Amino acid sequence: MRRPRQRSGVLYPARKGEIPRPPCGGLGMTEGRPGAGLGMARRLVPRGFTLLELLVVMAIMAVLGTLTAAAFVGISRRASREGAAEDVMGLLRQARVSAISSGRGALVRINPAEGSLYGVASKVVAAWHFEQVDGGETPGARRMNASTVGDPAVAPGVEGLCLEFDGADDAVNCGQYPVYDQTDGIRLEAYVYPVGADPSGMAGVMAKLDEHDRRGYALWLNRVSVTGAGTFAVKARVYVNDETNAVAASDKWRLDLDSGDVLIQGSKWSHVAFEYDGFEARLYVNDVLADLDSYRASEAGNIVPDPNPLTDRGFEDDPPALIMPARGGALYDNLLIGAVYDGMSYHDFQGRIDEPRVLSVAGGQRYSVPERVPMLATEPVLHFDDEGQLDIAYHAGPVYVALGDPFQMAELTANLASGVTAFTVGPTNPFPPAGGVLMVGEELIHYQSATDLMVVPNERGYLTTADTPHFAGDPVYFARVIEVPTTGFAQRAE
Repeated sequence: MRRPRQRSGVLYPARKGEIPRPPCGGLGMTEGRPGAGLGMARRLVPRGFTLLELLVVMAIMAVLGTLTAAAFVGISRRASREGAAEDVMGLLRQARVSAISSGRGALVRINPAEGSLYGVASKVVAAWHFEQVDGGETPGARRMNASTVGDPAVAPGVEGLCLEFDGADDAVNCGQYPVYDQTDGIRLEAYVYPVGADPSGMAGVMAKLDEHDRRGYALWLNRVSVTGAGTFAVKARVYVNDETNAVAASDKWRLDLDSGDVLIQGSKWSHVAFEYDGFEARLYVNDVLADLDSYRASEAGNIVPDPNPLTDRGFEDDPPALIMPARGGALYDNLLIGAVYDGMSYHDFQGRIDEPRVLSVAGGQRYSVPERVPMLATEPVLHFDDEGQLDIAYHAGPVYVALGDPFQMAELTANLASGVTAFTVGPTNPFPPAGGVLMVGEELIHYQSATDLMVVPNERGYLTTADTPHFAGDPVYFARVIEVPTTGFAQRAE
């Protein structure tokens, strides 16, 4: 009877004269030959690598690893720049949407030195129309009511009705709602019809100001003339980043604004507004900027000049600086309309107030471009109007933001004087051969080709000849440019 044989796990009958083999992969694997017995089977010995082969393989792997790492670094550098460009465009577009949705406009501050962008927008959190006064209650915005103090009279307003204050004990107590303690920034605004002031000349419009602890904010009028119906200056105050109750320390963190020569007339409706956004405080009279104070000791670097430099007082900290809210238990810690407390007494409004509003002026999260990606901007602040377009009061044309490529950079091989149109870089020129935009110092320069670095003068608003001297060794980057046209919609510049 034939002995069964196994192949690949299947049993087969053994042929005559064939030596039975164990299953493949067994520990007793042998190589059989005709006529050979089990004792003559040859064991298969695995063959190893020689030292030379191992060294060759290791060298190949090292080379491949170096190439892969270099490629990854190049990709990550480009990705960081391109990702930053997308992020910047996204932030600028969000600011435009916020400007439209809030109806108040928005702004974006750009700090190339620290590579950051900071968006600021505002929205109404409380407003009073004074159309109804029933049992001492005045309906407010977002279901926040306010109680009258004293007995202000109902009178004709700018549109409809308003409240008339007697200058003695009338006010509106708006309470301690959290929205009144905006820390990022705040805006107060109202229509006022002043007819007088107290013996000190003050007439409070809106305030939430604890003068004992040097906290909060306030907006008031100050009578400067009693001739005829009288004339009034507009004043405001805000305390920021003060961690002590000491008067001397508090004064270092206080911003005071004064309309100066921009006055309002008594017995006449005027619109007054004060706002602070973490960087600077602005005072408006009938929509005209009357004063501006910021964290700088001087506003010399601002796009819009300060109309009243006599009141400059820069707070001693890097922006944004937070408002110190007044959160005590006394009446003056509440938001008051028609009165302001100066630490010793109340100063009541005499006349009419209509449409007072509180707006949250909130800064979005600061965005920082990736490390080693330089950034330039043709203007430090982008102002969007309530239609999402660039505000023509601040911008005469498009604004450009450029991001440099750390992988495509060189340096000037010779000084570049102002007005010169040709320059050279070294040690090699890594820039695209078809031409493009370079970041040279704090300027953006358009060149024709990689072999002919010739400035293209006045081709676009942001591409000019060298306006300032640059020196040999200064870094030169190939730039990706974002354009914000007058329509306000950020896009890649062509």
